[in-house]
Amino acid sequence: MSLVESTHPNSQIDQSNGDIITVASCCGVAAEAPTGADDNFWPKVWLRVGIVLVIAGQGAVLSLGLNTAEPPLTPQNPIYWALHGGLLLSALIVLAILGGPLVRETAAALRQRKITVDSLFALSVVGALVGSIIASYRGEGSVYYEVVAIVLAIYTVGKALGVRTRARALAEAGKLENEFDFAWIDDDTACGGRRRVPLESVQLTDTLVIGPGEGIPVDGKVVRGKAYVQEQSLTGEPAAVVRTVGEPVLAGTHSVDGLLYIKPEKLKGERRFDGVLAAVREARDKPSSLQAEADRLTQWFVPVVTTVSLLTFFGWMPFIGWSSALFNAMAVLIVACPCALGLATPVAVWRGVASLARIGLVPRTGDLLDTLARTRTVVFDKTGTLSDESLSVAKVETMTGFKGKESMLAAGVGAIESAVNHPVAQALSQWANQQTNNAERPVIIDSRLEPGRGIIATIAFGKHPESIWRLGQASFALDQPDNDEDAVCLSIDGEPVARFFLAETLRPSADSALKELADDGIEMTVLTGDMKPRWAEIAGVHIESGLTPLEKVERVKELRHDKIPLLFIGDGINDAPAMAEADGAIAMDSGADLSRSSADGILIGGRLEALPQAVLLCRRIRKSIAHNIRFASVYNMIGMALAAGGVLHPVIAALLMLGSSAYVSVRVMRASV
Repeated sequence: MSLVESTHPNSQIDQSNGDIITVASCCGVAAEAPTGADDNFWPKVWLRVGIVLVIAGQGAVLSLGLNTAEPPLTPQNPIYWALHGGLLLSALIVLAILGGPLVRETAAALRQRKITVDSLFALSVVGALVGSIIASYRGEGSVYYEVVAIVLAIYTVGKALGVRTRARALAEAGKLENEFDFAWIDDDTACGGRRRVPLESVQLTDTLVIGPGEGIPVDGKVVRGKAYVQEQSLTGEPAAVVRTVGEPVLAGTHSVDGLLYIKPEKLKGERRFDGVLAAVREARDKPSSLQAEADRLTQWFVPVVTTVSLLTFFGWMPFIGWSSALFNAMAVLIVACPCALGLATPVAVWRGVASLARIGLVPRTGDLLDTLARTRTVVFDKTGTLSDESLSVAKVETMTGFKGKESMLAAGVGAIESAVNHPVAQALSQWANQQTNNAERPVIIDSRLEPGRGIIATIAFGKHPESIWRLGQASFALDQPDNDEDAVCLSIDGEPVARFFLAETLRPSADSALKELADDGIEMTVLTGDMKPRWAEIAGVHIESGLTPLEKVERVKELRHDKIPLLFIGDGINDAPAMAEADGAIAMDSGADLSRSSADGILIGGRLEALPQAVLLCRRIRKSIAHNIRFASVYNMIGMALAAGGVLHPVIAALLMLGSSAYVSVRVMRASV
């Protein structure tokens, strides 16, 4: 959120049917975020801002001519009124194009008796407009109608950035809720033997039917069927797990390869999934750290500016008359324009966002830059974050009679698994492709997948007789129990041949990224829902395993230090509550929609090496912001003192305001590359 943004108290969110309508109205463009992105949002914003800047440029040239004309035009000259009337009309047109949101925000703040950044912009606009109207009416002094356009253009762009970011985040969260907002009920009279109903109408007595690849909408138990269920986004387990009769399933997970009949135990509103969503909604209502910082600054800045302006008016009035005194008071407001203060953060955020995106970290809110700069504690999820989403074959045990025949085994396994879209099959197929060296490819005569158990195939190598290959759980492939549940067993014609042990693999940049973060003074912890992680630590960082989503939240609270933001980096639905609790969050681009909607930034392509780069960049930007805020404070104090003393001409005040804005902009642009 930029410094110039404040939360509109009257913003309304309608999430019926998954649509999120009218978060706020910004710069005359409704900031609507329906399920699909509005590609016309930014073109509308820039069109309006562009029109205003053209008007401002023409007004500035005309005002300069009027203010420096020799001899000056007088009110008795019809050309005087034509020119001044044109300038006033241009200012009113600008107000009509861009002024609506500022008026509404300021009015809302006044009703709540709050002082916000919007008040600063409103005072500047009013001061510029009223001072110019008085100068035009009296025929004395300078006019600066174009300042109205400049101030409103700066306000508009910053406001649009914040509104659009919030609307997109709400749309993503609504999309995920809709994915699990209906159910298929077992119904022999319906076409296909099942009937689709809204989730609200599901009863505990119903039986739900979940097909391959479909989401599970309730917490319940399997009463019929068997399938692999992908629970990674909710539990953190890296591999799909077998769920069969009598075993529990959770809402928010997916059946991978089989048909399941489920008896509901917890309906909508009671599911673990609902607790996750509630935690994200609660976190979304927390005030932005940058907004809080801006509010703290305005708590003293706006009253000081207003007080100095009033004192200037009443102090000068007995000596030079009310009109000239009002003119000096307006000069105070002009020179104390919040552009210097307002640009110190928004420009840094905009440039920082672009710089972070170039290194592979796409911020979704300006808060991320502040968090990255100040954080000294980073918490990682393991599965899908530090490790790849996919599994790999870590070890292969070949039985004695098949030593030296690994190429033949790899060719057979690759042929069987290549056509199966399953995490385990993909890992075995990848291993087979790496092992096969010009080995003869077998012919698949027959193949049958048994959901939740494995695959059986009849294959033949050249002139060799056909053989039956079984690949899967030990109880399926060997018809006997296996003490190691993580092993995938292979048998040929009933004879044990090999065991494959699957495991996660670290992302290539995980080790170096964690070491660089440690060198930068970052303390790190890894939290995972995986009950049996492959590693006890990664790059010297301890791993805490077997944690539920709510336990992750509690650990985040324990690890947080006073006034120092904590950053959480994750990818799954199970990470969303912890990401919401953290001061800042980054999601992997391959992660669940909910984790991405809860995050302040998205890490593209799993490029963990971007994290230490981002920390150093944001520290540099924050240092520049701090300098600019100090500069803005000193500048405003000196400028207001000169204006209050009557020695600062309003035209010079306007030029100083523009110059201070340009100065902080250049500094921030240099710091954020």
